Amino acid sequence: MNDKEKKKAFGLVGLIFILIGVGLIIHSFFCTVIYDKCEGELYVTTKSRNQIAYITYEYDGRIYENIALPYYNAFTMKDGKTCTVYISSDSPDKPKTTSFGLAVFVVLAGFFVSRSGGSETTEIDM
Repeated sequence: MNDKEKKKAFGLVGLIFILIGVGLIIHSFFCTVIYDKCEGELYVTTKSRNQIAYITYEYDGRIYENIALPYYNAFTMKDGKTCTVYISSDSPDKPKTTSFGLAVFVVLAGFFVSRSGGSETTEIDM
């Protein structure tokens, strides 16, 4: 693979990452605008080396206990702490979470991958 093909491949991979990140940002923004914001207590368990976050919250006068979250962020979701979820009135037992941090990371990774262009470093003899 020559340098031109490498640059094209890295650019394409970077663009894919950027598009995925933008999609995640749009989804997270959609959740914050459309759904109802709700606070709940979080607890985290480990199953088969995977951490799963569960939340207990009250919505529309009803308590929802130990509902698994679709997304877990180890940096912001701490066991026993309060967490914000977004609830659809059509399915209040399926809380949504935002992933702005992950989305920004994916966009930045895509940008750096596309900018790297597969360039190889050269050794300098001294």
